[in-house]
Amino acid sequence: MLAVAGLDVFYGRVQALRGVSLRVAPGELVTLVGPNGSGKTTLLRAITGLVPLRAGRVTFEDRELAGRAAEDIARGGLALVPEGRELFGPLTVRENLALGAYGLGRAARRAGLAGDLERVLALFPALRARLSQAAATLSGGEQQMVAIGRALMARPRLLLLDEPSIGLAPLVIREIFRALAVLKAGGLTILLVEQNARAAFRIADRGYVLNPGGVIGTAAANGQAAESARAAYGLALAREESPS
Repeated sequence: MLAVAGLDVFYGRVQALRGVSLRVAPGELVTLVGPNGSGKTTLLRAITGLVPLRAGRVTFEDRELAGRAAEDIARGGLALVPEGRELFGPLTVRENLALGAYGLGRAARRAGLAGDLERVLALFPALRARLSQAAATLSGGEQQMVAIGRALMARPRLLLLDEPSIGLAPLVIREIFRALAVLKAGGLTILLVEQNARAAFRIADRGYVLNPGGVIGTAAANGQAAESARAAYGLALAREESPS
């Protein structure tokens, strides 16, 4: 479904990604882990047309994405949940969610808005009582639920998430990852960028490890979560797990 091959991305003269390649098949949940500064966010921005490519290809459902405008890419079936959520704080939860459906066109919005909203609320029941509340007044976890829900309102065929667990309490992280597992079980294809390797590998089919500048390997998932986490973060994780 998604294929990234030989991707080079620069910010001015600084190379952020070098020769990055990965694939996501239909129905998979693939996770991408790595330390801060490894280029995870840059990769998602390159896929979605927010930063230009110096070299390489990005294809989605056999369509070339390089050079296309970000709004065209979004209308083509990709939805990004950005790091930091980027909600419209003064707007209500209902209004923020409705904005996610903007790219569907007027007729499609009218026909499916109520049903799409109900599906988001079924996934995140805590938002039902918050629909008339300004997004800025929500907790961090609730804001993350709105950000994911807004992306789902676009009816994506591929959902990309950038660090959805960052800054959240453990109970909220479990709720977010429960929702992602439900979406995966429903057939949605997901590319999940995370620093919380253990949580990501528990629900992923497989994963990639990104070091500064490029992908350095793949990592198994599901039953091998702990081993994959060690592969991603090396000796630092091992030291943290050692008894004092």
